[in-house]
Amino acid sequence: MNLPEIRELQVFLALARTGSFSSAAKQLGVTQPAISAQIAKLEQEIGFSLFYRSPEGTMITDQGKALIPLVEEIEREHSNLLRRASYWKRSRTKSVKIWLDGSRIAQHARSCSTGVESWHDLLPGENWIDALKNFEVDIVVCGSFLKSADVSGIGKSIVYSQSGATVTWNPAFYGLKNDRFSFPDALDFPTILPSQTLAYGFREFISDWCQTAYRLNIEDVIECESESDAIDICKLGLGVMMFPGDTDTDFYKGQTPLNSAKTFEFVLPSAFVFAIRHRAEEQNPLVMKTVAALHEALLPLAPSSS
Repeated sequence: MNLPEIRELQVFLALARTGSFSSAAKQLGVTQPAISAQIAKLEQEIGFSLFYRSPEGTMITDQGKALIPLVEEIEREHSNLLRRASYWKRSRTKSVKIWLDGSRIAQHARSCSTGVESWHDLLPGENWIDALKNFEVDIVVCGSFLKSADVSGIGKSIVYSQSGATVTWNPAFYGLKNDRFSFPDALDFPTILPSQTLAYGFREFISDWCQTAYRLNIEDVIECESESDAIDICKLGLGVMMFPGDTDTDFYKGQTPLNSAKTFEFVLPSAFVFAIRHRAEEQNPLVMKTVAALHEALLPLAPSSS
C-alpha cells in the first residue's frame, strides 16, 4: 500500500470539517475537481471509502470518522516538524525571528536592527505564547496585564511596568470628570480597548471587572492594534479609551486636549508589564544575545514606572 501524502490528509480533514467539496476547495484555495481527485487517491491508497457522495451532498463514513483523530495527530506532528526545521534553519543562518506589538516602543525596536533580525508585526488574533513554544518565532516584544502571560516555558526581560489602567476621553464630546470620575458612567459610551496582541489579558480583566463590580457588560467595543490608532479614535470623540498602565497621550494628542483618569493604581501595582519574551530554555545563543541587545536599546525609551 502506498503511503498517503500529507496534502491528501489535509484535504481529507478540510472536507470532513466543512462537509462540502466547495467549502473545502475555498478553504484550501484549490478547485473542487482537485479536492475530488485527492480524496479519490487517498481512498484508493487506504482501501476504503471515506465519504458518501449523493445529489443531496457529502457525508463522512464511519471509517472516515474513525480516521479523523489519527490524521489530526499526523497533521500536528507534521506542523511541529516544519516549525522545528525552520528554527534550526534560522540557527544555522544566524537569523532571529521577532514579532512586535503595535506599541510605540515595540515599533522602535526595528531601528535597533543589527542585520540578523526578521521583523514581523503581530497580527490580530495571533497567539504569540503558542508561537514561542512551538518555535514559530524566537522573540516577542509586547505588553501584558497582570499574570496573563506568565506561563511555564516562557521567559521575559522586563523593559518597564506600570500600575492600574487609564481611562481617556475627549472633553468636547464626553462630560466625564477627572476629579469625580465614575467608572460606570464611562461604560455608557463606546469603549476603545487594546487588542489581545497589544495588551495581553487586559480586555478579559476589564470585562470581568465590569461584570463583577457593576453587573455591566461592555457592549460597544472599538478594538485597536496600536496605541496611535486608539489615541486618534479617542481624539475624534468616537469613544472612551481604556488602556492598561499610563496612556502616553502627550506623545500623540497634538493640539487636541484629552482628559484622563487613573484607575486601579493602588490595588494593581505593576499590573501592566512591557517585556521582551523568549523561550525560557532557549538553546540558540544568538537569540539570547538579541534579547539583551533589545533590552539595552529599549530601556532608555521606557516611561517612568508607576
